[in-house]
Amino acid sequence: MSDKVLRYMLVAVKEESSEGTDAFGGSPGASDWLAAFPETMITEVRNQVRDTTVRPYHTNNAKQSHPSHCEVEVHIPLIGKEAASGDAPPAPVLALYKSAGHKGTTAAGTSFTLTPITFHTNANAPTCTVYTAEYLSDGTVRTHVAVGVRLVWSLNASEGLIRQSFVGQGLYSDPDESPIAAPSNPASYSEGKTPFLSQGMSAAIGSEDFDLIDYSISSNFEVVGDNNITGTNLMDRFELVRGEDNPPVSSFNFRQASDLEYVLGQWDQDSELALDCSWNDGTDDVQIIGTGQFGDYSRSKGNIQSYSSTLGHIATAADAEDDYSIVFT
Repeated sequence: MSDKVLRYMLVAVKEESSEGTDAFGGSPGASDWLAAFPETMITEVRNQVRDTTVRPYHTNNAKQSHPSHCEVEVHIPLIGKEAASGDAPPAPVLALYKSAGHKGTTAAGTSFTLTPITFHTNANAPTCTVYTAEYLSDGTVRTHVAVGVRLVWSLNASEGLIRQSFVGQGLYSDPDESPIAAPSNPASYSEGKTPFLSQGMSAAIGSEDFDLIDYSISSNFEVVGDNNITGTNLMDRFELVRGEDNPPVSSFNFRQASDLEYVLGQWDQDSELALDCSWNDGTDDVQIIGTGQFGDYSRSKGNIQSYSSTLGHIATAADAEDDYSIVFT
């Protein structure tokens, strides 16, 4: 057996018109691929069932394994709109946002806005199909596939590339045990969009502007599986839910001690503050806006301190579903 190691990887994503059905029909197209970080992967999970009865000898009994689901992670850089103002992000990226519980609204010729929604159907927030192609050192490729995928979205911006993570679960598919010949490379990744770079950033919170060391936000949805439809260990579908007292959260790491004074002044009053954090790559703008209340704060130890706090997002009305918005212009 020749040695094989993983050298390169591609990931393709497409929204499903029918939940749990391969949106690619077995073969991703040239425009379906994303430029991704190397932590991106699909891992098949099988339930291990073992006979644990007591015997008069120490030998273990044989186990059984049953298919369960796939763990899915897609980590990509932040990119902007497709082309003209009012366009959504490229289709593979939009498919990730939708499967993570976001709906899109277009202001023609102006902007495209994503907001989290409560009830997720294939009409307003369809599931997606994810393919990974792992290029091995002998020139072959091993593929992994997950369908019916639901994901939780988060974003982290610090110096360098702005990272988005989509982490969740999908329906079980057997891994490709026999690698195939490497497919042709796609002409472009993420349809040729340039990833955003962060070289220092600021955010408007309430009435103040802050210089930030880093910023992050998480939708704080949870992926839950249902295996009761067919009465087997195999997961049948996945849903997104939000637990009690688990709102979307933004986290900030401030550069200046004076910033902490403002945080403390708002923190003990439970003030509701507007948030506006945006990035521009020279052509496209991506903006995160919302309303929230400061949570706990912390300080780093040492001679030069940094100051951190969280902002728990809240909707402007009980059923507004505008805890935060991701705006592409």
